[in-house]
Amino acid sequence: MAALLLLAAAVFVLGINWGLPSRDADSYFFGSTGAAAAGDSTTSFRLSGAGIDHLVGGWDDDPNRPADVAAHPIIDRDHPVTLIANDHGLSARQIADRGDAALVKLLADENSAWGAMTKLAAATDHNPDDVEAAQARFNLCHLRVQQYVEHYNNQATPDLAESIQRDNVNRARILIRYRLYTDQPDEMITFRALSKIHPSQRQFDPRMYQYGGLWIYPVGGLLRLAGLLNLATITNDRSFYLDNPAAFGRFYIIARAYSAAWGLVAVAAVFALMRRITGGVLLPSIAALCFIAMPVTIDLAHEAKPHLAGVALLLLATLAASNYVRTGQARWIVWTAIACGAAVGMVLWAIVGLALIPLMLCIQWRRPGRMFGLMVLMLLIAAAVYFVTNPYVGSHLLHSDQREVLKSNLSNTSAMYHASAMSGHRNAVRLIIAGTSWPLGLAGAGGLIVVLLVHRRDNEPLLSAHIGWFLGGLALLMWVQFAALAAGKPGEYGRFAALIDAALMLAAVAAVGRLLAQPAARSVAGAILVAATAMYSFSYERGFLADTTDPNSRLRAAATLAQIATQMAVVQGHPMLWVPSEPAPYCLPPVDLFRWKIVLLTADSFPVGRGVLVAPLDTLDIWNPAATPISWADKRFDILVTGR
Repeated sequence: MAALLLLAAAVFVLGINWGLPSRDADSYFFGSTGAAAAGDSTTSFRLSGAGIDHLVGGWDDDPNRPADVAAHPIIDRDHPVTLIANDHGLSARQIADRGDAALVKLLADENSAWGAMTKLAAATDHNPDDVEAAQARFNLCHLRVQQYVEHYNNQATPDLAESIQRDNVNRARILIRYRLYTDQPDEMITFRALSKIHPSQRQFDPRMYQYGGLWIYPVGGLLRLAGLLNLATITNDRSFYLDNPAAFGRFYIIARAYSAAWGLVAVAAVFALMRRITGGVLLPSIAALCFIAMPVTIDLAHEAKPHLAGVALLLLATLAASNYVRTGQARWIVWTAIACGAAVGMVLWAIVGLALIPLMLCIQWRRPGRMFGLMVLMLLIAAAVYFVTNPYVGSHLLHSDQREVLKSNLSNTSAMYHASAMSGHRNAVRLIIAGTSWPLGLAGAGGLIVVLLVHRRDNEPLLSAHIGWFLGGLALLMWVQFAALAAGKPGEYGRFAALIDAALMLAAVAAVGRLLAQPAARSVAGAILVAATAMYSFSYERGFLADTTDPNSRLRAAATLAQIATQMAVVQGHPMLWVPSEPAPYCLPPVDLFRWKIVLLTADSFPVGRGVLVAPLDTLDIWNPAATPISWADKRFDILVTGR
């Protein structure tokens, strides 16, 4: 067990710092204006943490807005939306070339003042006071030119000032995502929830409830502990993190470590369950190794999300239920109920685990009255654990004036998922294969048949059938929920089938024990299962490591876009960039925010005219060992030049 946990820790921690926010992309964001920004105090302020924070505004302006709802959503998505127009009007030279005599004279005065200043400064016996006066005269002439150009453009284009201000605000909103978000789109939700908590004001409501308090509050506690140990910088000044995104990146490492720790718990639970099923150490070790190597496990262990923790708690609940059926001791009733409630308290998705309670009692009890009483007791214990770890859910349910934030949060979550009776099953199968790897997934499907149909040998340790019923029942219920919502979902949705993947893996290893009696044969079969699974998960580990290096896939795509922008700017001035989602590090490589005209497309609109369409590649390739459909690490992008 110790060796397995050490191996799992190494696999889960390797590359845990992937895709963190940093300032490495600044040269792409400000590529065409870097020199100007350094000498322009106004522009420098807009690009600083304080400037970005001022333009974006705070997150807590609406007490009824859940943590996972955007503070400044784009409401009208029926038409393409111009996020950044980069329309600055005509330059001084362009206006002068149109024959504007007044500006021609101002430019002549500016050039004359510049010549006089440089001549005085170059003289060996120059008088410093004369040079200072000449410089002041040049600055005045330059200011007059700028004021004239600004007045001219405002007269010619009345809404230019509004357009420039809108660009500044949208640039700030884009920059805040790249400075605070990771390459995984959902990880920031935890920290948005923590930003709602203010202990000094006795405000502990995270305003997000699909991630439970058993996830959010411990992450907050770990951050506080890291701050006390000087392992992280904790401050209420958001501008500090905007100027120092690497400091904020440490928060993600801490939260990911919390998820990885629950992954170790899951490994131990898998080992214990398989040992209960087959006895011995060999097959439990094979099961633990397969679980460690599954693509879905490696992916979830590297993300600051509670899904792996939810799986661990459901496996512990199954183990406790099996202990109760085996021993009949009342304490396992309590522990099973606590584990079920804790799973829901960790992540709302694990609510199907409550079905374990009637499954457990139906196997053990024959008297309906007593079984019903125990079921009510266990549900009450599970509910108590949930509401203790999520106290504000209970408060909002009890007080009608507080229900708006709860309703808004749950409706926002449900809006992302639409049930489909039949069309989701095919995609659900593909997503499960992506999570297990197709060799292990097919072996698991075959293992189910073997366990049901092939009789055990007399000399084989007794197979605890009730564990199979427990995991099979939970996996079946999870399948109903998962498949109903799987239609059209990308690979990342496969993480919601992690418990199904674990059940299939256990079935595959149990089938090895059922079919093969000799330890040598079991060892060979187990080694094949582990190696085949690892062949499809190695690319995930490699992807996380690749995202810790420079340049990674996103920066290489950024370099390609910068080259295209330079080529297009010769003809277009400000080339057009079409994007299907609001710019963020997970869906768009860093681009020059002062060169591109960025337009957000609708779901059914297409680029019109010459420009570039950029979108992340989300192909669900379940057969290619090099593909990583569940992961956001080492993401590739489709860059299409339109209107050639």
